[in-house]
Amino acid sequence: MPPEYLPDDSRIRREARQRAAAQRRAAAETSERRTRRARRLGLLVAGLSVVAAGVILHPRLGPSTTEDFVADVRSTGRASMSLGGSGDSRREIVIIEDFGCEGCSTLAASTRSDLRREIAAGTTSVTFQPLTFLDELSSSAWSTRAANAAFCAAELGSPESYEAARASLFALRFEGSRDEPHDDELAAAIDAVVGDGKQDEVRACISARPWKAALDRATTTWKSEDRLHTVPAVIVDGKELQGPIDPQTGEPTVPDRDALLEALAHRVAG
Repeated sequence: MPPEYLPDDSRIRREARQRAAAQRRAAAETSERRTRRARRLGLLVAGLSVVAAGVILHPRLGPSTTEDFVADVRSTGRASMSLGGSGDSRREIVIIEDFGCEGCSTLAASTRSDLRREIAAGTTSVTFQPLTFLDELSSSAWSTRAANAAFCAAELGSPESYEAARASLFALRFEGSRDEPHDDELAAAIDAVVGDGKQDEVRACISARPWKAALDRATTTWKSEDRLHTVPAVIVDGKELQGPIDPQTGEPTVPDRDALLEALAHRVAG
């Protein structure tokens, strides 16, 4: 007759197997939910989810992480463009985006007049921080080429030329044929922003990509330090905005124009 402890030991092993099976099922269900969400939103490639409303690289770590990143960008001289506002009392809006992100293009088009109004008011600083991680899915390094071209516009025109170039470049990429534009098309778009007489300089700047190293540094920091990896990201007066809650996932979506206007209205009211 087997020792009396064997039934108990067998029960313990059986319960352990059941717990392990339950954990595997739970993990599989979680993975399946994430996969369904990624597939519903867009394309899942090697851990890089490209979604219609934006791009998610890593889990959200909290609002303060983006603020830390922006401070890091400013302190290290990484490529960004700030327009409007002066003095310590100015309000701040920060837009973090990638020129290869369709959701960023949608947000840029829908909020352009609002941001221009804030810049013109003179009491609000709007900072555009382009990133280039979507070059990983590009056949022509579009994110880098476009961001570099926007800075070329600012360098050869005026700081305000960056904002006009930003709108033109998003439209160039996501309207019409939707193919990644060639450098000649980039140059034509920047020529229209900068004006006549600087075509050769525009083409030289686009070809040489002098802003690439600074853009690479910003993007490397963004990816390697596990900061908030969602674009577009919008911060108003240090607070990261979120879009509506996705009813299927229970998670917030990327910010939209309504979120920006609500934050600005709350700021004025406060």
